[in-house]
Amino acid sequence: MDAAEQAGALPRSRIPDGFAARPEGGHGDVVTDLHLKAEHLATGRIRERFPHDRILAEQTGEHHGDGNGRTWPGLQS
Repeated sequence: MDAAEQAGALPRSRIPDGFAARPEGGHGDVVTDLHLKAEHLATGRIRERFPHDRILAEQTGEHHGDGNGRTWPGLQS
């Protein structure tokens, strides 16, 4: 919960400063540098606490564990 709250607070704290955005996919979606930073924060916190687990993240894809842990599916920023 703490990692999710911190990752959610990151974009809110940066909106007044502006952010970079780029197209993603062919359906009009965009990804911002804030998406990537929030996802990095969340995946890093999970990895610190559960180093054996596999993480499936929306922006950065699969983060492999050692095969002895669980899978965190669909982590979205």
